[in-house]
Order: sequence, then C-alpha cells, then structure tokens
Amino acid sequence: MVARLGAQARPPLPVPKSLRPLARFARLPASARPTVRRAIDDDDEFRERISVGADEAGLSRPAWLFLRRPPGWEDGIISLVRQRKEAARDGDHERELRRSLRRVEELEESVLRFEAALAVARSESALAATELSTVRHERQDHERERADFVRRVAFLEAEHDGARRRAEALEATVDEQRARLEGLGAELVAAAVDSEALGRRASDAAALTADLRDERDRARSRADALERESPRAAAALGELWRSLDGPQREARAAAPPGPAATELAGPPVVKGAPTSGRPRLAPTRSRAERAESARSRSRSGRVPKPLPSGTRDDSTEAATHLMRVPGMVVLVDGYNATLGAWPDFPIAAQRSRLIDACGELAARTGAEVFVVFDGTEPYAAWPEPPGRRKVRWRFSPADVEADDVLLGLVDDLDVRRPVTVASDDRRVREGAIGRGANAISTAQLFSALRREGPAPR
Repeated sequence: MVARLGAQARPPLPVPKSLRPLARFARLPASARPTVRRAIDDDDEFRERISVGADEAGLSRPAWLFLRRPPGWEDGIISLVRQRKEAARDGDHERELRRSLRRVEELEESVLRFEAALAVARSESALAATELSTVRHERQDHERERADFVRRVAFLEAEHDGARRRAEALEATVDEQRARLEGLGAELVAAAVDSEALGRRASDAAALTADLRDERDRARSRADALERESPRAAAALGELWRSLDGPQREARAAAPPGPAATELAGPPVVKGAPTSGRPRLAPTRSRAERAESARSRSRSGRVPKPLPSGTRDDSTEAATHLMRVPGMVVLVDGYNATLGAWPDFPIAAQRSRLIDACGELAARTGAEVFVVFDGTEPYAAWPEPPGRRKVRWRFSPADVEADDVLLGLVDDLDVRRPVTVASDDRRVREGAIGRGANAISTAQLFSALRREGPAPR
C-alpha cells in the first residue's frame, strides 16, 4: 500500500524496483512476502516510510521489530523465532512448517524465473522499439523521395509543354518562310512583265530571277533539313529570308506605280493562313499604304461599339462590356501590357502569363484574341495552339513595329466585325479610334482578365 501511494504521489516518491510490479495487486499474495522482505531490508528510506504507521497498524511483534529495529531487535526476533520453534515441535506443526518452507523455496524459485523472463521481455521490447524507430526513419526517407519524384515529374511536364509550343511555333515559321520563298519568283516575273521601268533592266531582272529561283530551291532544301534539326532552324531561316529580301526591296524601289508594283507590294500568300474573317498580315506595306487603307475602311463604315448609358470609357465595366460583344476581336499590344504588369519577370514568362490569361478570357467571354509582340524572335504566322482556338499570338517582322501590325490588323479585319485594341501607346489608341475601333488601356485589360496589372494611368 505504501509503495502504491508513493507511486501515485506528485511528485512520485521513490519505490524499490522489485515492488513496482506488486503495487498493482489489490491484496498481496503470500508468495510475494520474500520479495517484500528483501525490499524492506535493502532500502532504509522506504523502510522508514513504512515504519511511521507501524504502531497503529496492529502488527505482530516480529514484524514491528523488523520495521522499527530498536536496539537488540535482531535478538528479539531470534528469541521469538526460538519460542515459535519450541512451540511448533509438535510433529504435525513441524511437518507443516517444513512443507511451508519448501513451498516458500519453490515460490522463490518461481519468482526468480519470472524475473528472468521479465528481463528477457524487456530486452525484446527494447529491440522492437529500435526496429520500429528504424522503420519510421526509412518511411520518412521514402516520403521525401516520393515528394522529390512528384516535383520532378511536374517540372518535366512543364518542360514538355514548353518544348511542344516552341516546336509548333517553329513549324509555323518554316511553313511561312517556304510559302514566301515560293511566291518570290512569281512576284519578280510579274513585275518584269507588267512594269515598263523594269523593261530597261529585263536582263538584270531575268538573271536576278534565276538566282532567286536557285536560292529558293536551296532554301527549300535547307527548310526541309532545318525542320528535322534543332530550334536554331528558325533563326537560320530568318537570316536567309533577310538575305533574299534585299533584291526584292531593290526591285520594288525600281518599279513605278502600277498594277505590277501594287502586286509586288502586296502580302505573299501564306500556306495555312486564316480565312473566313480572320486577319491576314501584310508586313511589307508602308505606313502610307496602311493609312490609306484605314481611310478607305473608315469610309466603308466601321464604327466603334457604344457603351451602356452612364459607363465611363476608361472603366473596368466598359472593358468587360466590350469583351462580351458578340463577334468581338480583341487586339493586344503584348509587351506594352506585360512590361507594365510584370516588369520583374523574364520576357518568356511575361508572354506565357499573358497568353494564358487571354485564353481564360476567350473561354469566358467568347471573344477572339490576337496578341502581337515586338519582333525579338523569328517572325511566324498566327499559330493555333491546342486548347486556345480563340487565342492567337505572334511576333512582328524584324523591320516592322508591333504598333504597325496592330493597326494593320484593324485595317485587314472585316468592317462588320467589332474590334477593341488594348494598349497604352497613344499612337496605337488614336490610330485604332481613327479606324473605327474601340480602345482600352492595359489596366482595363487586366481588370477584364482578372489579373493584377499596372495601376490606372
């Protein structure tokens, strides 16, 4: 009882180790008495705690002497034992005593065996705890490896998507360059036949045409080879086109106005170019030609779409309303928008974020979106990325600004289709308004895109 109460105290009082298993018993069996006796005999402090209540406990004289241990207690116990032995000399008592002693010895041996088994069990428990700790560490290592693997798979998927987009852009570039090279010889022949000024240079034009045909055939071969090579094919084709475009510009400069010159200045036919109301670029037209086209378009009846009553033209509500107009075409000045919104991002990341946002806008409103970036990359036709069938983007040619491409798109679109131009460039906005289109700022665009953009100007 003293051992049990000491273990339950706060803080707990020290209890002999041999008594800790016995503290759970409601009633102490007789077989445990040798263990209790040894514990009391070996631990003076514990014996002192027990002896405090020895007087009131009604203990026998030998038990009281054993606990309190006054001077001569051992002689007293010996004397009491002798008296008991003398009293137990009766034969039946003596035999019973011997049987009891044998029983005590057997129980002591059982206790010893139990203690040995308990030691083995404790050892096995410690070993199992060590193994469990090892398994937990291995599981944590496996979890970390799995997380690293998941991150690696996500990174590789993103890399794969980027490579696929670059491959699609490269294919579009190669197709356009091949188509322009195929039309180059025919344009020069028509210019030589239809222009009187080129008649004086017929022999030079014929030689130039033959050279260009040879260059065209070589360019076709190079284009086929570059399609199977690395992304450097786009840059190589760009250099080849600029080398071939020089004689063409000389022929244009030498050609007088007329049907042939007009045909030469027109845009080459691009294989796979969008039709049925979608714009075709004419990057070789001059600003004067575009202005004249804009005047003719304005005369043909393009008018901006009206806003709801009470709506300011520089508000988010105005941009949202225009995006939802049926058949709306939205033309976006790419870098003018991204450099104001995400100036700290890499250029490629800016383009990707803007194209993704425009894809969400097209899916949400039904508008058709065209994004034009200044030509820091090889010129290409309008690609058709999978999953973004109403979003197209491209770079302007090397010698043409994105502003001119945007205004050219306004000129080239069917006047019956509503057009909204998103740019902070004053020339682009005024040119778009003068051509009968609506104009919004990049801050309004980003509000409609539901993205954090530049602060309103």
